Amino acid sequence: MDRRAYGILAIRRSQSNQVSGSIYHHLHEEKLSFNGFMEMTEWLQLLSELQGYPMTEIEEGEGTDTTSLSRLEERVSQIEGQPGFAVQTHLYRLQMYHCFRNTYQGSLEEQESGKRWHFESFLELVRILENQLGILPEKTLFPEAPTGTYMYRRDNQKFAITVLFHRNNTWQGTIRWVNGKKTINFKTCLELLLILSEICADSRDERMICTGD
Repeated sequence: MDRRAYGILAIRRSQSNQVSGSIYHHLHEEKLSFNGFMEMTEWLQLLSELQGYPMTEIEEGEGTDTTSLSRLEERVSQIEGQPGFAVQTHLYRLQMYHCFRNTYQGSLEEQESGKRWHFESFLELVRILENQLGILPEKTLFPEAPTGTYMYRRDNQKFAITVLFHRNNTWQGTIRWVNGKKTINFKTCLELLLILSEICADSRDERMICTGD
């Protein structure tokens, strides 16, 4: 994201432990709505590509335009404060400082309390959000301690996802097409999600089923 301003993340949890919400940015008039972490990943990647990301490392808060941030928060408050949601919406300031080892590093700050977290990978960002929303990792695409092979289905395609290592706060492993011979290695959880998003679209079910070692 642009180093001069934060993005605002509005996120909520459904009764089925799925997430939905919107990403707001001062360079985009429309909110970027998502259903599930997969779509959230796609929007973050789009923002990154449009604004020349990855960038070199910057100091926390460097160059932040507080006026743009205030205007953005006011706009988000007006939109998200409208009636119509049966579940609570959580608002966070999201800033990504740089990209290292094929994943994001940055900070997440709860708008109401000012509580702040730093993340060293996209997977760590997801863990923070799951904890804040009260979602158990085994109820989503991101099991706490993945072992063995997981079957993932999206748009009638089936994949065997094997997590081989858990290093640098993220995953490394392979993704294999069940009905084909193609296999791709991934170095981070973010890279895995971007591979899936490129070959599939419009799915709302983000669960992996463990099949054992």
